[in-house]
Amino acid sequence: MHWKHFRRYFADAAYYAHDGYTMEIKDGKDQQRQRSYTRSAVVFCSLALESAANCCLDVLSLQKGAFEDFEKLQTLGKFDLFLRHTPKKGTLDREHKLVRPIRNLISCRNTVVHSKVQTDRAVKGRIEPKIWEPLGLPHNLAYWQPLHAVKCFTVVSDFLNFFFFELCGFPLEGNEGRGIVNQLLGSVVAKDGDDLLPGDVEIAPVGDNEWGFCMEAAKAWDLEFAFMGIYSSGPNNEQVYAKRKWGDYSHCKVEDLNIPWQPIWYNVPTGLGIIMVGKPEKQSVKIKKT
Repeated sequence: MHWKHFRRYFADAAYYAHDGYTMEIKDGKDQQRQRSYTRSAVVFCSLALESAANCCLDVLSLQKGAFEDFEKLQTLGKFDLFLRHTPKKGTLDREHKLVRPIRNLISCRNTVVHSKVQTDRAVKGRIEPKIWEPLGLPHNLAYWQPLHAVKCFTVVSDFLNFFFFELCGFPLEGNEGRGIVNQLLGSVVAKDGDDLLPGDVEIAPVGDNEWGFCMEAAKAWDLEFAFMGIYSSGPNNEQVYAKRKWGDYSHCKVEDLNIPWQPIWYNVPTGLGIIMVGKPEKQSVKIKKT
C-alpha cells in the first residue's frame, strides 16, 4: 500500500474553507468555531501543497540515496525536479502570478510549523499587521478571516491545475491527462515482487470519495479540480469547464477586508490596567484600576 495523503488534506481544506465561510454566526461559540475552521483550512491548504510536491518526488522512483537528498529540497524545488522529467519541460517561474501566492503560502506554513513570538505595530490603537503579498494573508493568524481561507484554497487549486496541465503538458481535455495526475497524487496498491493483484494488474488506485466532498466548494467559487481526476461535472457525462480563469480572485478580495478589532490588555507598573476598546475606525484607551 502506498498512502499519499494529498486528497485527504485537500478535501479537509475544502470542508473547512467552505463551512467556515458559509456558517451562520449566532453567538460567540459560533464565532470561535468559525475562526478555528479558518485556521484549519489555511493549514490544510499548505499541507496539501507539500503533499503534492512529495507525490511528484515519489513517482520519479529515485535511488534511495538520491531520494533522501532531494527530499530535503524546498517545496517548489520538488515541483521543479518533477517538471524536468515531463515531456513539455516548462519553467516554474517564481514571479508568475499563479506562483507568487504559493510562495506566500509556503512562508505561512513555515511560520506555523516553526512558531515564534510575533510582533505587530499598533498606531493610535489601530493594528497594522504584516501581510504576505500578493496572497493578502496576515502573518499573524489572529487576524485570519474566512475569506482568507477561500483565497488560499483558490490559489492552491489554480496552481495545481496550472502546474500539471500547462507546465507539465498533461492534456486538460478528456480523461487521459486527468487520470495520470489523479494516479500520481492518489494512494495506490501495487504488486509485491512477481505477484499480481486480483485481475492480473500491477497497480490500482485506492481511496474514498474525497473529490465528491469538495464539490460544494467547487460550485460555490467556480473551481476546477482536474488534478483529482474529475472528468464530468455536467449532465449526461458532459465535460464542463469552470468559467472563472485561473488567477481570477475576484470572489475573494481579501484586500477589501478590515482587520478586526483585537482587545489588548496589559498591566503597567503603576498598578493600572490599560485596555484598548472601540471599533477599528475609532479606538480609544481606557484606564482601569487593578
